[in-house]
Amino acid sequence: MSREDVIEDIRQVLVNSMQLPHVDNFHPAARLNQDLYLDSVLFLQLLLSLELEKGYHVPDEALSGEAIESVASLADLLLKLQREPAHD
Repeated sequence: MSREDVIEDIRQVLVNSMQLPHVDNFHPAARLNQDLYLDSVLFLQLLLSLELEKGYHVPDEALSGEAIESVASLADLLLKLQREPAHD
């Protein structure tokens, strides 16, 4: 899975599942809050949709301390998490 694949998964969820009205601002450098207008609730909805629809695994502890400001930084985090072995 490439970074471009992850970015496309994020775009698909925003367009198809969340029907985000500001999706015309979507690009890898788009800031989640300022450009796409995702508040904390919408961000959590995005993560949940990515888990349920696209099979990503995002443990709660992975979000603490992470600076997730743009589509690209979210894609990088998702890629990193998919490469790490699952902890039980």
